[in-house]
Order: sequence, then structure tokens, then C-alpha cells
Amino acid sequence: LIDALEEIVDTVWSRVERNEASGRTVTLKLRYRDFRQLTRAHSDDQPIVSRERFRELGLILLERQLPVEQGVRLLGLTLSNLSDREATQPHPASEVSEPVQESLVF
Repeated sequence: LIDALEEIVDTVWSRVERNEASGRTVTLKLRYRDFRQLTRAHSDDQPIVSRERFRELGLILLERQLPVEQGVRLLGLTLSNLSDREATQPHPASEVSEPVQESLVF
């Protein structure tokens, strides 16, 4: 799962950089083999502006759920509560303000 999370971090962070965005909330989503779903989130006081911080928070959220007792069907990571990197204000509704997310299905 940690290797899969690394792949997701790379994908999400490339989108974050492309849009010159930052966010304050990282959300982990796990969907188990029996389709139960678990989400855990962490919000920072300051915008998350580095891939390393995004990765660190994602790993913390995942490690709190390990070991998993049953198989995982889906692992997802989202960066939300977005803002422009140049400002601390959220993007206006007319700009990209959707959470940046990626999931891997197993």
C-alpha cells in the first residue's frame, strides 16, 4: 500500500504544480474488499506547498490504518481546500477549485 501511495502522491502533485495550487487538507480514502469505505483527513493551518509535506501527511494517515485486516480494493489521496500559491485566499469559483485527487483500484 505504501508503494501505491507513493505513485498516487506523484500523480496528484504533478497536477497541483501544473495548476500552481496549494491546499490545506489531505484526505485518505480506503475501500476494503467488502466495499466498506474509510476516509481520514488532516488539515494544516498553512497551505501545503511541497510534495514532501503532502507525502508525509498521506503516509501518516495511511500508517494509522495499518495493518489492514482484509484486502483493499481502492486507495485514494486528495488535496483539497485549495488556494493559489501566490496568495493565501481560496481560488474564485470560476477558477480550478475542485480537489486534486487520484485513486488506484486493486
